[in-house]
Amino acid sequence: FVPREKLLEVFALLEALHPDKTKKPLPSTTSPALSQAQPVAPAVRRLTEASLIQVLTKIDNQTEPIWSDVANCLARTYGSEGEEFFVRYSQGFYNGKPYADFDEAVVRARFQRALTELAKRPDGYGNKKLAALAGLSLAQLSFEGTTASGGDDLDGITADELGNLVFPPLIWVIQDILPEGSYLLSARPKTGKSWMALQICLCVAFGANFFGKTTTQGTAVYLALEDNHRRLQSRLRSLRPSGYKTTELHLFTSWPKFDQGGIEKLIALIEKHKPIIVVIDTLAKVRPSMGRNSSVYESDYACLAPITEVANKYRTTILIVTHNRKGKSEVDPLEQISGSLGLSGSVDGALVIDGNRGDEHYTLSLIGRDIPDDDDLAIERVSNGEWRLLGQAKQVFVSAERKAIKDLLVLHPSGLAPKDIADQLTKKQSAVRKLLASMVADGQVVLARKGLYTLPSTTFSPSPAIPTHTHSSSFGVIAVR
Repeated sequence: FVPREKLLEVFALLEALHPDKTKKPLPSTTSPALSQAQPVAPAVRRLTEASLIQVLTKIDNQTEPIWSDVANCLARTYGSEGEEFFVRYSQGFYNGKPYADFDEAVVRARFQRALTELAKRPDGYGNKKLAALAGLSLAQLSFEGTTASGGDDLDGITADELGNLVFPPLIWVIQDILPEGSYLLSARPKTGKSWMALQICLCVAFGANFFGKTTTQGTAVYLALEDNHRRLQSRLRSLRPSGYKTTELHLFTSWPKFDQGGIEKLIALIEKHKPIIVVIDTLAKVRPSMGRNSSVYESDYACLAPITEVANKYRTTILIVTHNRKGKSEVDPLEQISGSLGLSGSVDGALVIDGNRGDEHYTLSLIGRDIPDDDDLAIERVSNGEWRLLGQAKQVFVSAERKAIKDLLVLHPSGLAPKDIADQLTKKQSAVRKLLASMVADGQVVLARKGLYTLPSTTFSPSPAIPTHTHSSSFGVIAVR
């Protein structure tokens, strides 16, 4: 809003440029008419364009009341300049979802009505309301003319305000496996994590299922920074022999580091192609050098925190490929990821493949703030490099481990102690004891004397009498049993 004094100066200037003797002179700022008028609402601080786009990216543009609230908020905070933002918001320019039955004339008319009805609207239609619609607080945003984020808001968002918000549905790249946001894909070297990343991109580009789950079809971007074009072509042919050519999959074999323009280039790429998923393979190729005075945790967190902001701002999925450490964690799959916990702490989740090169089966752990079912999956690779789902890991691997114990006890009919079984199967003794208890309950093994486990004894009943048949020949009688 322009202060009244400035507005009167503009009117005076216009009057001087185009004098109209029939009009009465403009009232002065000390005119009784003006002094008795209702005070104009003070100017509302405007968000920076980057923060405004961040907000509009997260607001649902499909629900009529929310859509109208956005018009009122933009009218109050941006005046007529907010109209173009409202049109692009309605088009789905920010979140990729056009408003149902989008009609630009209708959208512009709605915004003009918001401008004319501004005086009737409560002061609540401003920055705070706009941020609340996006599920953010003003402390997370930046204002024009300030360097620090947040501005003057110290109230955050109340539980009551939060309870009234309606958020757009979560975008799933792979239903129940990989949602929007930033995620790590981690595995030991040469186990096929790049193959999985490329397989996911192909499924998105063609709208094909992955592990039997539906995918959101759209543009996929794969930064294959450890490969060349020849190798990529070979892998594409192997993964999709029926035909891999599509304009929905964009591949790059080089990319600048994050601190050398890589993030800015990534933002430009996302704004141009609006991809469903971006794969960065691998993190080591783009991560900045560690600062001299930074701890490992701080360096790791600062490396991927900007990527998470980009993924959340544009509502896309950024999958970063990295490596597992040499050791193995029996407690938390996140501890297998190479580096400090700063990496996993700065992203929205991780997909961790556990297994060594050449293993028949692998475990895929799904960890994420928005992943509803974090049960581990049992997976395997087939001859063409593709990954396939075997089922829930606790079912597939328990069955395999039970079979291994039974096969071992066949060779030791007198029985084995849990320690001996664990040593021969290279398993943890505590895990073996727990599995043996389950097998006893299921009748698959028996706890015999002195803590030894054996297979259940089989009681044989006498064989039924086998009838004797006779066949007469010239040589006599032959008895056949």
